[in-house]
Amino acid sequence: MIEIVGTRDLITASKKVVSIEIGKPEKRKEDEFACPFQVNGLGDSRLQYAYGMDAIQALVMALDGIRVTLEKNGESVTWLGGDEGEHGIPRFVPQFFGAGFSKHIELIIDKEIALFAERAQEKAKKDFK
Repeated sequence: MIEIVGTRDLITASKKVVSIEIGKPEKRKEDEFACPFQVNGLGDSRLQYAYGMDAIQALVMALDGIRVTLEKNGESVTWLGGDEGEHGIPRFVPQFFGAGFSKHIELIIDKEIALFAERAQEKAKKDFK
């Protein structure tokens, strides 16, 4: 029996409900954890597993597996509070290419966030006047 630790309902453009479930990561053997996840409402709803060296890595990989499943399907899904077509499952910076690569990508993301915030502040100042 799988212990569910997280759920999310999404809505398609045609108002169909897509439900996501993530199970508790389980230790399979030394240095191997498996985290079950399932996406219901987009065709193939079989139980899938993501693996990691520890429970956190398995959980992160399950979230990424959900993101890939949603995006590969091609149908636009939206989560409560999100913009249309935004499922709310983040893309993670890959760690397996080494620390240098990860830091480089994180710096690019940080610069883009700062630029976005700066432009939003400038727009707010103009709109306020």
